[in-house]
Amino acid sequence: MEWSTTKRGRPAALYQGYSYVFHKELKTLEGVSVWRCAKKNAHSCNACIYISGDDVFRDPLPAHAHTANWGEIGAKVIVEKAKKAAHRDPYEYPQAIWDQVLQDVVTVEVAGQMPAARTAKKMIQNVQRGEKGHGKEPQNLKDIEHIPDQYICLKNQHWLLKDTGKEDPERQLIFATDEGLHTLFTSTYVLGDGTFKTVPRMFLQLYTLHGNGIHGVFTPFV
Repeated sequence: MEWSTTKRGRPAALYQGYSYVFHKELKTLEGVSVWRCAKKNAHSCNACIYISGDDVFRDPLPAHAHTANWGEIGAKVIVEKAKKAAHRDPYEYPQAIWDQVLQDVVTVEVAGQMPAARTAKKMIQNVQRGEKGHGKEPQNLKDIEHIPDQYICLKNQHWLLKDTGKEDPERQLIFATDEGLHTLFTSTYVLGDGTFKTVPRMFLQLYTLHGNGIHGVFTPFV
């Protein structure tokens, strides 16, 4: 049995290709609770299991009114792993977390039920924001009075090089480490690239400078 959460944040038990949500505590058996099929309304399914701690105390009764969806349940397990990884390391790159958990996708059925990468990374970012103690994501740079300390330094290096301030109508933030700048200056080639699409909504554009100073591979440094 595995644990997950519903879209509303309620705990969900995943067992033998089915998802269950909490129904009630059993009065006759201490520490045992009843969990009913999450598809109860959609499929008029009355199947329930009994759970004690993290173990299934009794298999489903009555029988499910629908077939098991191993792909959907497998995808939920992978998503839950990504959430746990985001809780453990709130400063890891969301893409790195997602790439890591995707290695556990071993069937076509599960792969077909996985959320889009963009959706998954947004979910991971939301979990990480909660771990960092951040509130709601600001919608405009003017909403940010000052840059949080965790964004000023990166791995014990000064990272925020320039903030033109909230009073600037075209406010700009420039991030780079001393090590990254040194590598950029010693690169044979420097390339600039801007994007308007893959950028937090509070920004108009993300512009990066890439150098090939690390083994000849182009890497963003600014």
